Amino acid sequence: MGNANDTATHIEDTTLEKATLWYRIGAFLVDHTIIAVVLTVLFMPFFPGDTVADYNGWLATFSIFMLAGVIVYGLKDVVRGQSFGKYILGLAVRDSDNASEVPSIPRLFMRNIFTFVWPVEFIILACSSSKTKLGDRLAGTNVYRISKKPKPIVVIIPIFLAIAIFVGSIMLMLRNHPSYHTALDFIETNPRIIELVGDVEGFGFFPNGSVSTTNGYGIADFTIRVNGSDGTVHVRIIVVREPLGDWEVVSFGYRQ
Repeated sequence: MGNANDTATHIEDTTLEKATLWYRIGAFLVDHTIIAVVLTVLFMPFFPGDTVADYNGWLATFSIFMLAGVIVYGLKDVVRGQSFGKYILGLAVRDSDNASEVPSIPRLFMRNIFTFVWPVEFIILACSSSKTKLGDRLAGTNVYRISKKPKPIVVIIPIFLAIAIFVGSIMLMLRNHPSYHTALDFIETNPRIIELVGDVEGFGFFPNGSVSTTNGYGIADFTIRVNGSDGTVHVRIIVVREPLGDWEVVSFGYRQ
């Protein structure tokens, strides 16, 4: 009886194929996008809007953000050896010597922690004949296909949704930054812009620009579409801040 069971297990193991490079890359991209978006959205409200006034607070929040990233990445496969990306692609992490065995949580954590040196992981995975990455080699694991008919739409939708959420969170961060509000106040009261567009009725939903702060100094560069009663104009505006000062507009230009 024991031999029969052993034979059945052996037959079950041989039916599982090792995941191909492209499936593994696909699962990684899905996981990475979703984790990055979720962590960014969760932690964004806790980052100071103006790092000049609270550099230590920003550094502490960023450190916690990175620690959370390490923990989430390390534990992403703890449910039956599958992360979300692996689940929708029909993949799972299994013991390299017994494809029916789900590795322990410490082993899963070990294999995933090497994600943070992903260039090395990718080179080893792509170049090795066994198509096994560094984390799998050290943890004694591998990735197998346990379902052979993943639906492409199931992969595409989460990726596009995650990208949309990420882009939206960046736009929200820009729109809520004090430098952006300073730029809007300037535009609404600038005589030259009012002469061009009439009464300002609104602004483009997606501001184009960036904000940078270092050692008490800040600079923001925005291109904002201004909608008025008599027309529309795109305003490029530079806003800066000295240590302990307020954000101030230093230059602006426009194109219709």
